[in-house]
Amino acid sequence: MCKKRLKAYISIENTRLPLEAYYHPEGCMKAKQPHLDLPCIEPLCSLTVKRGFTLMCRNLGNCIELTEPITGITVTICLEAGEPLCRKSVYIMRTRSKKIYISPIIVRTEH
Repeated sequence: MCKKRLKAYISIENTRLPLEAYYHPEGCMKAKQPHLDLPCIEPLCSLTVKRGFTLMCRNLGNCIELTEPITGITVTICLEAGEPLCRKSVYIMRTRSKKIYISPIIVRTEH
């Protein structure tokens, strides 16, 4: 299988939650862009109820920081193994299977 299971944690307002993320490189399972799939966690789920949303993104070593530009809500997603890389903004949406999709994200891993 081309998708990779990653141990990660998400930080929201000084609360750190462990979670399991899946990385899909471009072309994996017909993915048009490399992306991360995460479980539906608030406040990310609330932002994606009706449609997708664009968030500001910043690279921080083994973490990325997502910021909603209007409210200023910041969510940090960190990986235990690998370095996630994003552009200045990412697209986030809820999938049919109720997971959070964040793209484009590239995960660099050391071999």
